[in-house]
Amino acid sequence: MAADTYDWKYVRIDGGGFVPGIVFNRSEKNLAYARTDIGGAYRWDEAGKQWTPLLDWVDWGHWGRSGVLL
Repeated sequence: MAADTYDWKYVRIDGGGFVPGIVFNRSEKNLAYARTDIGGAYRWDEAGKQWTPLLDWVDWGHWGRSGVLL
């Protein structure tokens, strides 16, 4: 069985810093999560072709809740 080919492209990520972790779901097509170096997490929105922030609700009073492990 031949593997599908993929055309790799650049990913738009707004802001600065690093994205040290991207996890692709093996059972659901186009589902991916990204982790940033400052504790942010994002989910790929295939319909909108953009990354959706998952932890923007964390305020300075709860900053300790922003840790992400992928």
